[in-house]
Amino acid sequence: RGTYVKFQNTRNHLTAYNPGLRFEDLTEAGLSNYATHLREVKILQNSTIIKQIKLLKWFLRWATTKGYCQTRDYINFKPKLKTSEKKIIFLDWPELMTVYNYPFTDKQKNLERVRDVFCFCCFTGLRYSDVARLRPCDVKRTTNKPFISIVTMKTEDRLHIELNKYALQIPVSYTHLRAHEPAANLV
Repeated sequence: RGTYVKFQNTRNHLTAYNPGLRFEDLTEAGLSNYATHLREVKILQNSTIIKQIKLLKWFLRWATTKGYCQTRDYINFKPKLKTSEKKIIFLDWPELMTVYNYPFTDKQKNLERVRDVFCFCCFTGLRYSDVARLRPCDVKRTTNKPFISIVTMKTEDRLHIELNKYALQIPVSYTHLRAHEPAANLV
C-alpha cells in the first residue's frame, strides 16, 4: 500500500509538471527541469526531490526492461541538490524518566494519556501507528514474560516485543484510541 501511494504521488507530480509527458521527454534536460519544477513550483525540500527522482528512476528501469522507455539518460542523472545529514535526536534514559514520571496538574490530566503513549512507544520501539492499533489480545504471555505480538502497519513485519517493567505499568487503554475496548492493565 505504501509503495502504491508513493508512486501515485510521483505520477501526480509528473502530471502537474507536464500533463502530456512521454518517455522521450525524460532526457537529462527534461529530468533537470522536472527537479526544478519540484523545487520551485511544488516547493519540495531537496531530500524529498531526491526521493521523487529515485522513484521515477525505479519506474524508468522497469519501463526500459519492458521496452516502453528507449531513452537511458535517467541512468546517470543526479540532480545537483544540497542535502545535509539528518541529525538523530533522542532522549537519554534520565530525560525519558523525567517525562515518564512528570506530575501533571489537575488541569493537565488530559496530557497523561499523551505522555503514556509516547513513553510506551519509547519502551517498545513501536511507531505510533502500531501502538494506536494495539488491542489487549495482542499481549501474550509465555513463561511469565509478557510480550506484544503484532504485524507492523508500515513494513508488515511480524514483531514479538518483550515488555519491560515500565511498559507493563502503562494501561492498554492508553495505547490505543478505541473507545469500545475495556481499560485493562497489561499485567
